Amino acid sequence: MKYRVQASEKIISFNQFRPISGKLRKCGKTIVLTNGCFDILHSGHILSLEYASSLGDILVVGINSDSSIKLNKGKTRPVVPIKSRSIVLASLAVVDYVIVFEEKTAERLIREIAPDVYSKGGDYDLDDIVSQCPAIHVDISPYEQNISTTLIIGNYVKRYSLDT
Repeated sequence: MKYRVQASEKIISFNQFRPISGKLRKCGKTIVLTNGCFDILHSGHILSLEYASSLGDILVVGINSDSSIKLNKGKTRPVVPIKSRSIVLASLAVVDYVIVFEEKTAERLIREIAPDVYSKGGDYDLDDIVSQCPAIHVDISPYEQNISTTLIIGNYVKRYSLDT
């Protein structure tokens, strides 16, 4: 029988990841980090995660906390609370670990994880990321046009608004 890691076992803290990271590096594993809000998981997220996973052996996904999303997206977000977003992400086969971070940006996350590769979605500018993280390899995933959580929410509001 194949052992399957439960989604809840993949959701860990920075402190829990440190010893795991050391063991993985000793085994020669390449650690890839990506991050985001992942508020309403959609095909753009999945393609970006699959791409990031292809860049190494272990995919760590940093996920913005609810308070972090409010700082970045406004008081009406997130739509889906952190516990649910974390479990959904951790249940994906391409994701090895999920780490929640509280800060507005991923700078501390990147420093703490010290990935071999940092991957971001194609809607980000490579030069901006490299200027923030000059010591690591940065890779931008292909971008799926016309799909984002903000667009999904906007379309939903237009379609189901009680004012129409």
